Amino acid sequence: MSEDKLWSAMRIAALSTNPKEVGIKNLPKKDISVFGVVMDIGYEEGTATLITYITGDASLYYSFGGGFVNGASKPEIKNAAIKLVSAAQEYLQKAEPVKEIPLPKLNEIIFSFLSNKGLFLLKANIEKVKELSELFKTANAVISAINIYSEVKLKHKYFGKE
Repeated sequence: MSEDKLWSAMRIAALSTNPKEVGIKNLPKKDISVFGVVMDIGYEEGTATLITYITGDASLYYSFGGGFVNGASKPEIKNAAIKLVSAAQEYLQKAEPVKEIPLPKLNEIIFSFLSNKGLFLLKANIEKVKELSELFKTANAVISAINIYSEVKLKHKYFGKE
């Protein structure tokens, strides 16, 4: 399987995750509860996709090859992933419910919130991310933690540094 097909399969699987498949139980029935965040970043080379769950699992995949899996095995990645998913709950009122998530354009960030009530979407241009700055910083903390262990580093002037 080519790198971009593997990345695409992993991204689609994440966006269609059933919470029970990743060990998440007892989500509220009435209220909307975010259990995962998928963040896509558009580059000239392709797309980078960060996948995080409230369990602390985190992965980072690149459509242009490489990635990192099993972040929950590293405490700093696990803690950062849990913090990101928890922070997403506070941004839910700014997000729009959607049936599918588009790929990001160049320099666009798309935050997809996985919830017990479906998918929610927030997007911003990297240059104008101020309204999402805290969520952006929290996602960057996950990427920075992953970059410590990953052989393939996410290189962008906005990501992978704190």
